[in-house]
Amino acid sequence: MMSIAGYDLGHGPANMRPHLVVKLKRKWSYDSRRRMFVETSGKKFSPKKDLPKNTRIIYMVKDLAKEPTDLLSKAERNLARYIQVIMPKGKDPAEYLPILKYWECVEEVRLPPEISLP
Repeated sequence: MMSIAGYDLGHGPANMRPHLVVKLKRKWSYDSRRRMFVETSGKKFSPKKDLPKNTRIIYMVKDLAKEPTDLLSKAERNLARYIQVIMPKGKDPAEYLPILKYWECVEEVRLPPEISLP
């Protein structure tokens, strides 16, 4: 496959790790310090057993996730629910779609869009 300035056509930057885009259900958040999903009622869920070693979970818009939800607009609250599950190189994120789909904290999970030049 041809490469242009560090990009493989159709696959984004060569150093980009495979990942999934996840939208959390309302009332759920990810506590990166404890590496757990937490519901406002206190219910907790650890994703560790379902993911490969060295997987990272990060908010797509970290600043919004830090804000109290009552201070955010409806659109900001929606955007603050999105996270990325970033896997080690060589892992196929499509294999993990069915697993994450059934996590109790997940409303939606998908592969990132394919980026390519026309």
